[in-house]
Amino acid sequence: MTVTIKTIAKMANVSCTTVSRVLNNRADVNPETRKRILAIVEKSGFQPNAFARGIQSKQSRCIGLIILHKMSYILSDNFYSQIIMGLSDELLRQNYFLLVCNTEKIQDIVKIYRQGRADGFVFVRLGEDDLSIIDTLDAMSIPFVATTRLSSTNKIIHIDIDHYKAACQAMEYLILLGHQKIGMIVESNTLSCSKNRFRAYQDSLEKHGLCFNEKIVVRSVPNMQGGYSAMQDILNTGEKVTAVFIDGDELAIGAMKAVRDSGKKVPDDISIIGFDGIPASQFSDPPLTTIQQPVYEKGVLAAQLLIGKLENKKEITSVDLEARLIIRESVREYRA
Repeated sequence: MTVTIKTIAKMANVSCTTVSRVLNNRADVNPETRKRILAIVEKSGFQPNAFARGIQSKQSRCIGLIILHKMSYILSDNFYSQIIMGLSDELLRQNYFLLVCNTEKIQDIVKIYRQGRADGFVFVRLGEDDLSIIDTLDAMSIPFVATTRLSSTNKIIHIDIDHYKAACQAMEYLILLGHQKIGMIVESNTLSCSKNRFRAYQDSLEKHGLCFNEKIVVRSVPNMQGGYSAMQDILNTGEKVTAVFIDGDELAIGAMKAVRDSGKKVPDDISIIGFDGIPASQFSDPPLTTIQQPVYEKGVLAAQLLIGKLENKKEITSVDLEARLIIRESVREYRA
């Protein structure tokens, strides 16, 4: 027999409205009546239908995941998959559903919201060229948060680290170990995080009186193959690079293979430090020294912030997380 709210109401000799109030934790119910209803709910194994409750409250109980990039890239990238796992797990815990929205068109996002298919949105990858989308959503008071900080606007509630500070930590570690000719493989011209990491690279060199050499800075597509090709470009310059700071662990894993295929060794000939701290970084050859972000936690907090905004109707503030240096075997002290 299927147990419904109507069944519970009949068993407790109360109205369906009273049962609904108890299930929604409303205060306007007699304590003894509440206790009796909850006991019947527990004994019967009744599970409230989240979708039906959403219809009653004019909410979909769906959160839209906005992916402003190729779906194949996002889902195959270790970093973004960890964020999505954290987001999905927390939504499930709070009885919400995840709606994946693979679109770059603002009209699609607005339509999804206006049709009631999503109560709000989480952006997992934002660049400076996405500002028009942010401006539109903000102007229309559509709820959203992002796992990316954009330095050029304060209209976004973000859950992110200080990428400049974290990249400075990576560079300071290499320089402390005696490296002076340090290359960089950087992912993007538009992502705020990549821009800040590159700025930290330049500033750290200048701070220690080291020369910036554009020959050993290579832009790359964000995957292992891109890291492999970018490292080949650095090796082919003939510059005697002793270390490379790499804007992403996926890039770094590809770069290390390029070093091995060239007949050199990591870290004996070239030290490599990555960024993100994805799970695969500890199993690379050799295990990768990296700046670790709390990636899974980003997804969890994104869900918590957005749901808090939707359910409490209160203003929420951005969350700044800490990154940390994970020292493994891909970096060693430079000996001239």
